[in-house]
Amino acid sequence: ADKALAAYKELPEAERRNTLIFCDNYGQAGALNYYNRKKMPPAFSFNTDYIFWLPRQKRILNVLLVGKMPSDEVTRMFNSVQLTGKVDNEFSREKGTGIYLLKDADVNFTAWFYAEAGRRIKSFDIF
Repeated sequence: ADKALAAYKELPEAERRNTLIFCDNYGQAGALNYYNRKKMPPAFSFNTDYIFWLPRQKRILNVLLVGKMPSDEVTRMFNSVQLTGKVDNEFSREKGTGIYLLKDADVNFTAWFYAEAGRRIKSFDIF
């Protein structure tokens, strides 16, 4: 959570409101939401019920991602993809999980993201 917060704070303040904090699973999102509450916006995921809580942002400019390196399909939609940290506690279930800053999204990313969420909800691909 501290490393994700540090990555979030690397973003210019003017860009933070257009930044989505996203995690591979609900455990990661829950940890960020617990430990970083009131320090940064809530984290979301396509996993379980978190998919139903996704905010409707007009434009997603940046994504702070906790999880695996995103696919080429996703990374091609950003001008910059940077690994900012990793979970390195040897006792952590999430050891090796990356913390990425995806910056300056293509104008089509927001529509793609919400279409992907809709596809997953429709096919119940949320687990």
